Amino acid sequence: MKRFLVIDAGRKAYSASDVGETMTVGDLIGILSGLDEDTPVVVGNDNDGRGYGWYTYGALHYGDLCDWEEAENDEEEEILDRSRGIDM
Repeated sequence: MKRFLVIDAGRKAYSASDVGETMTVGDLIGILSGLDEDTPVVVGNDNDGRGYGWYTYGALHYGDLCDWEEAENDEEEEILDRSRGIDM
């Protein structure tokens, strides 16, 4: 059986500010430090809530991680560059 780290991509809000309590980078580092560094990371979509896994899966790539600053109004939304990837 192959082992994966699955990030459950549950939808919680329409803006990052409205998500509520979430993990920090420090929390994530703590979890990742306990895993084998060759463990594949995937995104799980559409969990049925019964423990049978996810309906669909997606890959996670370097360009998928962004240092995102949410705009406070529509005018700022047009100014912010949404595709600022994190340099790895």
